[in-house]
Amino acid sequence: MWKRYFVDPPKRTGTTAAGTPTFGPSGAGVWSAPTVDAKRGLLYGGPDYVHHANKTVLAMIQIETLKGLQNVDDIARVPGLDMLYVGPSDLGLALGREARQNQTDPVVMQAVDKILMAAKKAGLKAGMHCTSADYAREMIAKGFDFVTVISDENLLALGAAERAKLD
Repeated sequence: MWKRYFVDPPKRTGTTAAGTPTFGPSGAGVWSAPTVDAKRGLLYGGPDYVHHANKTVLAMIQIETLKGLQNVDDIARVPGLDMLYVGPSDLGLALGREARQNQTDPVVMQAVDKILMAAKKAGLKAGMHCTSADYAREMIAKGFDFVTVISDENLLALGAAERAKLD
């Protein structure tokens, strides 16, 4: 059974260097959600998590559109940004190519390289959405700092398949 933990309505506490509104009690944008599992942050952040949550949050922009690609150098210079993150499947679609995870299409990979270079040039971390450990290793070797190895929908599907074996 899901539980909901309600917090007082968020109060705007300021704006980040990137221009994103922040909300209290901690100043982190996550508190703007109408319901928050208040215990989740406490599990990894300790009993005083709300007082230092902003120190554990990364500001990331996902580049997966043609407009984002065309403006990636300007985007990378946004103050307060920590990482550029590549969505390769949607980026492929935006470039008129196949929507594919673990992209190998040369046109898409040229765009991926452009995003990676923009991040590094701006002193940012670079992230890449991957769906396998082998592809993630390739992207780390290419210079990416952050990679995934499975998508949320695949993780849920695998869990559901394992659960179905119990019946």
